[in-house]
Amino acid sequence: MLSNRPCSRVMVTLSAVTLQKVIEVTESHGKQEASRRDKGRAGKRARDSISPRISLSLAKDLYRLRNSCYTLSPAISSLFCTTTTITMDPKPSPTPQNANEIPNKQGQRDFLNHLEVYLAKRDGVDKLLKISRYATKIILASSVLPETLIVTKRLKSFESSVGLSRKAFRLGKFVQDVNALRGSHFDSKQETILSIIAYGGEGLYYFVEQFVWLAKSGLIDSKHSKSLGKISAWTEFVGYIGSISLKFRDLKKLSEDEVCLESSVEIAVTRGVGRQEEERRLWKLREKKLVKKLSIVQDFADGLMALADIRDGRGQFSGPLLVSCAGLLSALISTHKNWVSC
Repeated sequence: MLSNRPCSRVMVTLSAVTLQKVIEVTESHGKQEASRRDKGRAGKRARDSISPRISLSLAKDLYRLRNSCYTLSPAISSLFCTTTTITMDPKPSPTPQNANEIPNKQGQRDFLNHLEVYLAKRDGVDKLLKISRYATKIILASSVLPETLIVTKRLKSFESSVGLSRKAFRLGKFVQDVNALRGSHFDSKQETILSIIAYGGEGLYYFVEQFVWLAKSGLIDSKHSKSLGKISAWTEFVGYIGSISLKFRDLKKLSEDEVCLESSVEIAVTRGVGRQEEERRLWKLREKKLVKKLSIVQDFADGLMALADIRDGRGQFSGPLLVSCAGLLSALISTHKNWVSC
């Protein structure tokens, strides 16, 4: 029988004397292979080539044909031996040790190519700016540097410029929330309401942020900047309420699926069949569950910052250092998610 991935190959160079017999052997192997595979897939074999590639099992049949020639005539056998050259392929196709194992493409990617893809995305650059901004705000809020230093003034100017630059990256970003809401399939009325709150709130936030950017950049009268900022903060906060609620529902479903997969792994271990496949699925599910938990933490951090904007920095959980740490945590989680996904 022909193997789908033969470990070794042979090259056969045939003379006109033995060509007919070799064709008969190849045809018999072609029929056997066609019965194993889909109909018509192996019908066309390399008959028009003087040097067809055949498997090791076919080479054994050729050796048996040669041995039969010894019994017929020494002349025929000598002619067969001189006109038939069999060479083993020095580089056989490798056979994976585990057929169920999927190669880790993420680990094989070149770092610079991965970085190029990451920086080509709007969110990639935006989150790097977010990290630099909130790291600067932590330095300023912790009072590590005296106010009189020139470096402190430059850091304040840098933080303000980066904050304005980040708003430019939100131009047209509300469209993705509109499309996400349009493409969603809801299983219940509660999920429909939460999705409208989540995507609608975030979409309105990005839409209003465009006018906030125009006001701070000078195109719109700056007197509207504060009122626009309030509207933006409220819509963002409402959006995070819906987003966190949806993600808790998703996390509950993932936990239920994890319990089912753990049972499947135990059954597979008992039977001794399909264990690696079930373990691979369980590992992927747990990885997805971890990402979902990190996303919830990120939404809580962003919601805390939105609440601080609503309260104008007043209140117990609106201190500059706490808000800056929450912003940096959110930026790091988002950067990790974007890096893994691209």
